[in-house]
Amino acid sequence: MQTKDERLDELVRIFPGIMHHFHNLSSAVSRIHDLTIAQYRLIQILSQKECCTVNELAQALGIAQSSASEQTTRMVNAGLLQRLPSETDRRIIYIALSKNSREILSQRAEAMRDHIKSTLDRLSEKQQREFLAAFKQISALLQIANDPKPEKRRPHEK
Repeated sequence: MQTKDERLDELVRIFPGIMHHFHNLSSAVSRIHDLTIAQYRLIQILSQKECCTVNELAQALGIAQSSASEQTTRMVNAGLLQRLPSETDRRIIYIALSKNSREILSQRAEAMRDHIKSTLDRLSEKQQREFLAAFKQISALLQIANDPKPEKRRPHEK
């Protein structure tokens, strides 16, 4: 039986390969529509919200507001995003997905689904359930680890 340190060492050893695979998959699927990973990431963030300001996008992406502004302008010009004026404050401009970017997200999700399906098809039904449970657990652990204010987490989210 492995010790805690041996399990950690094994995880440290295999983790880069897993990340490399997901990075390559993400890159390949993004190239379907000639999107950079940064553009796809921005679209993905907007897909989780109805709309947000450039400043909110910059914070979510961890980049300077000027960089986020330049990126959104290029993407608006490319028809991937749209600017929406606030209904209550004319100084505020929101950024939202365009119909084109929603279609891209849908097609990308389908391509990702196909790739994951081909991987899961190699596993038994029991292994598929275990695989899914492991990924749910990894996702939950990463969300907790990346929470900038863990003290504000609700009790049911621990």
